Amino acid sequence: MHNAENHERANIPFIQRSPKVVYQGEHDKLTVKKCIFSAEHAVYEDENSKNSSHLEEEPDVIGPGVNILAAWTEAVGPTGLEQDTRKTKFNIMSGTSMSCPHISGLVALLKAAHPDWSPSAIKSALMTTAYTLDNTSSPLRDAADNSFANPWAHGSGHVDPHKALSPGLVYDITLEDQLNYPSFSVLSGKSRAARYSRELTNVGAARSIYQVMVEAPQNVVVTVKPPRLVFGNVGDKQRYTVTFVSKKGVNLSGRNAFGSISWKNTKHLVKSSVAFSWTHI
Repeated sequence: MHNAENHERANIPFIQRSPKVVYQGEHDKLTVKKCIFSAEHAVYEDENSKNSSHLEEEPDVIGPGVNILAAWTEAVGPTGLEQDTRKTKFNIMSGTSMSCPHISGLVALLKAAHPDWSPSAIKSALMTTAYTLDNTSSPLRDAADNSFANPWAHGSGHVDPHKALSPGLVYDITLEDQLNYPSFSVLSGKSRAARYSRELTNVGAARSIYQVMVEAPQNVVVTVKPPRLVFGNVGDKQRYTVTFVSKKGVNLSGRNAFGSISWKNTKHLVKSSVAFSWTHI
C-alpha cells in the first residue's frame, strides 16, 4: 500500500485483495469472494459460475469500490471504534460494501433499459464490454507487486456502463446450456487440445455481421468455426466452436498465459477473455 499515493497521482489503478461478502437476493446469489481494491476499483465474483464443469476465470469484472463518499450511521463514529464519539452523516469508505452497490445500480440501469434481458444477458454485457486499460492507456496494475494485472486479478476488466447498454451480442444462459459463459479457462494436461462451444444472441441491429478476432500466446493454435457470424434479425442466435491446441515440443508445465476471443463489426466489440494453464505436458 506504500505506492498508493503515487498510483493515484499517476491515475494508474492498483489492486489489493480482501475477504468475501455474500449478497443473497430472492432468485440469485452474488458472492464477493476476492475483492480487489485500487485507486478506483473493487472486484466481485459470481460463485455460481464454479458449478460448471469448466474452470472459469475469477473474478468476472471489477468496479468502483475505493474512497467512496457514502451515507454513514450516527450510531458510531466514522472510524467505527468505540472510543470515537464523533457524529457524521457521511464517510469515505472502501470495500465490497461499496463496489456491490455500484454494480447493483449498473445492473438496475441495464434492466430498466432492457426489461427483457435475463440476469445472464446483463452479466454478459458487463463482461464483454469491460476495459483493461486505464485513462493513460496503460494496463491495470496489481498492488501486490506493481506488475501488470491479468484476468485472474481483474476478470474481464473494469465495467463500462455506456458500452454495456449496447453490447451488440450477449452470451445468454439457459437451464439446458449453463456453460454458455462469457469467458474461457483452458486447462491443458495430458491432452493438448480443448474444444468449447458458445452461443451468441443478437441484441443489436438486424442484419449484423461479426468477424472473429483472436489473441493467443505463440505456443497455442486457436481455431474458431465459423470465423464469421451473420444475424438476420434481433434476437437471432448463432453458435460457434473454438479449439485450443498447445504446440508440441515445448514444456509449459506449471505455466499460465492469457488471450481473448472477440467478435467485431463497425459498431461493437464483444470480447471474451481466455486464461490458459498447463499442468502435465
